[in-house]
Amino acid sequence: MKTSEMILIGLATAAAILLFLFSLPFILVKKIKAAIRLRMFRRREAGYVYLICTSKRNWHDFLKNNVIPILPDNFRVVWQKPLRSSKQPDLFAHLARSSVRSISKPCLVVVTPRALLHRSLNVPLQPLKAHSKRSADIRLQCARIINELEGELRTCSGANVMRLV
Repeated sequence: MKTSEMILIGLATAAAILLFLFSLPFILVKKIKAAIRLRMFRRREAGYVYLICTSKRNWHDFLKNNVIPILPDNFRVVWQKPLRSSKQPDLFAHLARSSVRSISKPCLVVVTPRALLHRSLNVPLQPLKAHSKRSADIRLQCARIINELEGELRTCSGANVMRLV
């Protein structure tokens, strides 16, 4: 290598290091602000349970007719919108930084002052999904499944429960 090439490589490396060092405070401030917003959200929404719904794979009618009507007052229903959509609810902004993207929808998210706990309802409700018409029997089974999973999340004793700080 020529001396001039080595000098250029050294200057490029030094410039990249300086750029990283100057941008580091901005990155840290952004991370701290996101952590503060998440903490405020958890404290504000503590005690609520979110049911994250999807219209994909024929879930819409089943959820609308048999699951949503049986939810207690402390539940909030949020429909997941396509990624191309402009505005997502606050909850998705906090969950987007976590592993919730890999969780099958529909899912429950229990908000506590210290964490967001979630669990998929996809597998437990899958056998009932074929009954998309309103049915008292199906609603009763859905209520039992949801109450059981909520209890597991609140006690953090369920398998595959993820804690998202």
